[in-house]
Amino acid sequence: RMIPKSANDLADRWILSLYNRAIVQVTESLEAYRFDEAARALYDFVWNSYCDWYVEMAKVRLNGDDENARQVVQSVLCVVLEGTLRMMHPIAPFISEALWQTFPHEGEALIVAPWTKEDTARFDKDAEREMVLMQDVVGAVRNIRGTMRIPPGKRVDVVVKTASEDAEVILSSVQSYMKELARIENLTIGANLERPPASASAVVGDVEIFVPLAGVIDLDVERQRLEKEIGGLAKALG
Repeated sequence: RMIPKSANDLADRWILSLYNRAIVQVTESLEAYRFDEAARALYDFVWNSYCDWYVEMAKVRLNGDDENARQVVQSVLCVVLEGTLRMMHPIAPFISEALWQTFPHEGEALIVAPWTKEDTARFDKDAEREMVLMQDVVGAVRNIRGTMRIPPGKRVDVVVKTASEDAEVILSSVQSYMKELARIENLTIGANLERPPASASAVVGDVEIFVPLAGVIDLDVERQRLEKEIGGLAKALG
């Protein structure tokens, strides 16, 4: 299965860049008999990038109405996972073989399939940089949700104040992903935005994130919690 030429969404460019970098790293580690490094590189890529982020972002297009977009993301999901199974085979031969047989593939068995080759044309530093910004903003919203004890299923409004046009363009292009990943109801992104009243905040580089809390949590209870925490810290310092 080939990667469609239309796979130019930021999420696709990002995962394909990291996938090809993983191929290089795993290949070099195996050739140097550093099986621990190869296993770590695979684990980091599959768990931290493919599963934690790309699969979750893919759901936006998989559940959408655009059939072409759905086919593109399905192709990327399958190509990356199939290639990753090839890299896993020297380390976990039985499970990788069993999984590979369930995928569309060429050849009789994974054990005699050709090794995955990197495509350096897929290296994309811009996509990697832009995704880091989105991940940092989503992480900041998630931290606010956890700190403020916002129920996981509760969608919140988020205001993102950007200090540069570049950041505004990047974040605006991935709004649908941010809404899904951070459970956001209404997302406002712009340079000249004011902090909403009674909102929690976070700073990521030159980006400010605000989450209005009125109607989301009991503000009186939160005030009491913070006052108790302040009192405890003051007592410890005194």
